[in-house]
Amino acid sequence: MKKVKKIKNRENKIIKNINHKISKALVERCLKDNSGIVLENIKNIRRTAKSRKKQRYFLNSWSFYQIQMMIEYKAKKLGIPVFYVEPQYTSQRCSGCGHIEKANRQLKLFRCKKCGKVENADVNAGFNIAELHQLSISQFSKESDLLKGNTDIPKEAMVVKSN
Repeated sequence: MKKVKKIKNRENKIIKNINHKISKALVERCLKDNSGIVLENIKNIRRTAKSRKKQRYFLNSWSFYQIQMMIEYKAKKLGIPVFYVEPQYTSQRCSGCGHIEKANRQLKLFRCKKCGKVENADVNAGFNIAELHQLSISQFSKESDLLKGNTDIPKEAMVVKSN
């Protein structure tokens, strides 16, 4: 049991070191570019993220909160603003045409079923996160066709203004 604890502590130190390096590089880049940082609000990611059995360990072992806190304190120290947006549909929405569909994302590849845009899925989501912030909105949402009596799958993104 001591061996397992020793390995876990070693892994934690490695992850903490990686998080420090990533957060430092990000904050330094923002300082150089005179820009801010926009992050997804990942407060409930472990409860809301759907993952395959193989990916659960990775999802639950990576310290999202830790890197968020490192980014926040380093940014604050240098006067860099940090903003948060809700993550709904950022990985399913096409950053080109706004089409939302679960099938648009296949692992690390994003392929829009409407306009055909192909891109790295994380890059596409990043563009959506930036757009949410630029438009000063909290999240994208699927149009509620049920209110209109239509039960087909909604196809376009709507913008929901934050209160």
